[in-house]
Amino acid sequence: MDVTTALEQIIFSHHDPNTWYYVQYYDYLKGYNQQIQKVLVSYLSDLFKSHKEISLENTAVSVVGSDARLEKGEKSQIELLFVTDAEKDFFGGAIKAIQENSRVFNNLELKDNNEDMALFQNNRSTKFPSRALDSRFIIGNHDELFSQMKEKLNWDIAAGYSSLKKALKERIRYYRGIMLEGRNRFKGEEIIHYDLEKGITYYNEKENMISFKGGPLRLVNSILTRNIIGYIKNQPEDASFTKNLPANIKQRIYYLLPLPEFSLTSRETDLLTDDYAYFLWQYHRSQCNSHREKQCETEFDAKEVKERIKELDSLLRKPILTYENC
Repeated sequence: MDVTTALEQIIFSHHDPNTWYYVQYYDYLKGYNQQIQKVLVSYLSDLFKSHKEISLENTAVSVVGSDARLEKGEKSQIELLFVTDAEKDFFGGAIKAIQENSRVFNNLELKDNNEDMALFQNNRSTKFPSRALDSRFIIGNHDELFSQMKEKLNWDIAAGYSSLKKALKERIRYYRGIMLEGRNRFKGEEIIHYDLEKGITYYNEKENMISFKGGPLRLVNSILTRNIIGYIKNQPEDASFTKNLPANIKQRIYYLLPLPEFSLTSRETDLLTDDYAYFLWQYHRSQCNSHREKQCETEFDAKEVKERIKELDSLLRKPILTYENC
């Protein structure tokens, strides 16, 4: 069975989020994503065996983004990060084979261990420390290459902190605007993601309408990343912090909670994680209705969503981690 067929079997068994309470759905997603990654391990193992010029001994493969956070919904493409100490030219055949599965994979990135781990494709204009920060190991050389990548990420964050902070600040302002208004402008056109008065979300990938993803979800992720890189900048030698940092958002927040620098109360922490799970569920409801019912509009409880957005905005205007000289 090829990887597309194997993954489609899992995707087609994805439970309709409309039939779940959002708290249980968030936990269900972790198992669903872990089953996808189990298939990935088998696929990548066969891929390396069929391309003798590359080796799992000098490569670490991880998933990033929603795959790493264990919150991918149905029919979303998988993003991979390869880190190697071999010649990158050796990977041409394997990369081509992966890219041919365009229904499954997207945004494949290949890095050598000399590149800046806080950048996407080693491009100074694409500052995304969250990709490597969130990355979840799948297969290959964990103890050396994957661990070394996390260690190097700390020093790359410290070295480029000012520009990374500036990029994240701009994204946070942008995502906060989307969260509060439910819309943004893209290439001169207004895109409506949700209407707080009508109680309707809109989801259509081709029209860049992405429900609650562009506002609440991306805002939480970006603010967490901004706080975390500030913490790392003050102590880049603490590789254990980054290596043990969970990618899953709820687990990540509770991982940070015991730190002396963590500034939210236990109650605020519970509210933050609860709101995140709620908006992820709402986003997947929109996504599922678009894929299965061919409808881009999904209704929601306008009163509850307004209250949660107000609450989330208040929580996220507070520092999650407090530290000096940042």
